[in-house]
Amino acid sequence: MEQGLVLGEGLPLEAERLRLFGAGRSPRAEASRPHGGSVVARVAGFVSRHPGRAAQFALFVLIAIVILQNVESTSIDVLFWSVPALPKLVLIFVSMLVGAATWDLMRRWIRG
Repeated sequence: MEQGLVLGEGLPLEAERLRLFGAGRSPRAEASRPHGGSVVARVAGFVSRHPGRAAQFALFVLIAIVILQNVESTSIDVLFWSVPALPKLVLIFVSMLVGAATWDLMRRWIRG
């Protein structure tokens, strides 16, 4: 290997190889890996092999975001009925349950 030749940033070939592939790895070994070396390619490979697990992970992340954003309390006033301190997360969950029950009842009523 000639040390006099340079690539890109003016590094010798050996230094350029180390910058691109790290110590102990060669371009040939990197090309032989199943999905290349980039993180994006590895994640894409995981998603294509395990779509259900990827969907579960995405749902878990979304639920965690909703939980972390809705921990403060709020009050509810409907006519003469009042709840002074109710966490927003509980309100969202109860609303989802009421919506799901309504959807199921309407579906059963329409089907007869």
